[in-house]
Amino acid sequence: MNGLITDLYQLTMANALFNKGRHERKVVFDRFYRKNPFNGGYTIVAGLEHLQQFVENFRFDEEMRVSLDWYAWYKISEYKGSFLYIPDALMCHRIHQESETTKTISDNTRTKEDLYMYNLFWPKWFSKVIMKFYVKSQDTNH
Repeated sequence: MNGLITDLYQLTMANALFNKGRHERKVVFDRFYRKNPFNGGYTIVAGLEHLQQFVENFRFDEEMRVSLDWYAWYKISEYKGSFLYIPDALMCHRIHQESETTKTISDNTRTKEDLYMYNLFWPKWFSKVIMKFYVKSQDTNH
């Protein structure tokens, strides 16, 4: 992990994988591409039974409004395998006053859900310390 491009999320996920004893395993879980490889007209993919079972059984936590994707990745990490870090920006976050992020910061939902997530990875006392700094980043959502 390169310290210059590491943020709290990556440290938290690394800690979770370490706690689960998965820190030394190397596995790639990737089922996405934009076009057929090598300019081919079709793609054959084998060995998808585990993926089919995952997709059939996976559900987002409908109680969450902000951290449902983070919680989903946490639940996905319980499956065999590990994550592969891709250093490219794959999406952007638009900031505007009508965004769901702005609404959930205003009604304190984001802070509550993020604290819940931190408590899954860290001792509660440490999660509270992290949150004291993390909530300051919400000020940049203007």
